[in-house]
Amino acid sequence: MGKAFTACVVALVLTFYLRNLDSVVTGMIALALFIYVLFIVTIEINRYQKDKLAIDYLRNVPWLDESKGDCYVKATGKLINPDTLTTPQSGKRCNFFAFTVQGEWEHKRKKPQKGMETLRKTLHTVTSDQDMEIQCSNFTVSCNVAAFLKQGVSLLKKDQKTQRSSPVPLPPGKSHPYRRFIITEKHCNHADEVTVFGRLVNNQGRWRLAAPHREQQPAIFAIGKPKTVYNFFQHKVDDRYRLFLWKAAGIVTFSVALLGWNVMLQL
Repeated sequence: MGKAFTACVVALVLTFYLRNLDSVVTGMIALALFIYVLFIVTIEINRYQKDKLAIDYLRNVPWLDESKGDCYVKATGKLINPDTLTTPQSGKRCNFFAFTVQGEWEHKRKKPQKGMETLRKTLHTVTSDQDMEIQCSNFTVSCNVAAFLKQGVSLLKKDQKTQRSSPVPLPPGKSHPYRRFIITEKHCNHADEVTVFGRLVNNQGRWRLAAPHREQQPAIFAIGKPKTVYNFFQHKVDDRYRLFLWKAAGIVTFSVALLGWNVMLQL
């Protein structure tokens, strides 16, 4: 609601500066904006419906079972790997970690845009690569979390901080534009309950969950129950929908204000 209110205020300010335009011009601008809003509303409604169908599809993905070989399935179980690793930055014990350092800097926007924009570049990445063993209700299945991290969605325990100095060496003899460094650690532990969406394959008598290479079948590795995954995707859909709503509110307010001013000029 706060962003929608801000968009409306900006729209009213723009109307004030454009109040001296010819009434025909303001009417044409308002009409064009109304048509544009109707167009993007149609697109967003269709996208929202498709996103909801995608979430419903995940809810109906079959559970892991030996009869589902080479199929896209979901599994819930506990990690049985011991915590033999240590995260590089915080030193936490774990059985898997992904460590990333990003450099952040401000960059002047290219014309005709104005102002500055924040850019990031990944400078360093370290990921443990051992297979995870998941004890499900009916049998044990293995999974390479690193593959899911690269190709899909991974919802792990996450620690992130920002600092002025780089925790890893930068190329010597070269100046860099970085103002801040974002350090991110993701990890999981022994006995964590996890949910995995992947393709069930049999490799020499051992069952594995592989990361599928299909857009409609996302590779997902998440700490928690399936509801954690559904909520994650639902929040993404809702956030995008709210962003669209406050933009649309600003455009509609601008159009209505222009038309209102036009009517007042005719009185």
